[in-house]
Amino acid sequence: PKAIVGGYMDLQYRMHNKAVLETGYGTGTTNGFDQQRFVPFIYADITEHVKFASEIEIEHGIRATNDVEISLEFAHIDYLMHERVNIRAGIVLVPLGKFNLLHDSPLNDLTDRPLVSRLVIPTTMSETGAGLYGTFYPGRTGKLDYEVYVTTGPCGYNTEGSPNVNEEKGTANSRQRKCG
Repeated sequence: PKAIVGGYMDLQYRMHNKAVLETGYGTGTTNGFDQQRFVPFIYADITEHVKFASEIEIEHGIRATNDVEISLEFAHIDYLMHERVNIRAGIVLVPLGKFNLLHDSPLNDLTDRPLVSRLVIPTTMSETGAGLYGTFYPGRTGKLDYEVYVTTGPCGYNTEGSPNVNEEKGTANSRQRKCG
């Protein structure tokens, strides 16, 4: 058995002359540094067939506002049976779009995530659940990966009964971690 502890972070300087999406369009300009995210992770081989993986994401860690978000991005245990069929359970990244699964900053050219991944399918969208994943090779040059999970599901309404999906935040407030 072995374990890997690591992580990454984003640091950026923003200088805007006009209000932008990040400042709510009507609240003026933004000038200064921001530690966009800090993500420590642990990956461990518990046995030959049992694997553990987790990441904690801290966004905008230095701000003294409600913008600071600290969350367990994912934490799951895998039971490896065969390359075609494996079991995963825990807090899993929902396989809605490639960017939700491969959103780590070192894999991308820019620190800002695409608008659709912030407003329509919020990256990082994770839910508590369990499921199957694996890989098939349907031909000499073909490869088919799949992930199928049963999860708790999104939080459609808040405790007062108003919808968590709206024009301003898209589906970002419907994530399980935002649920009351």
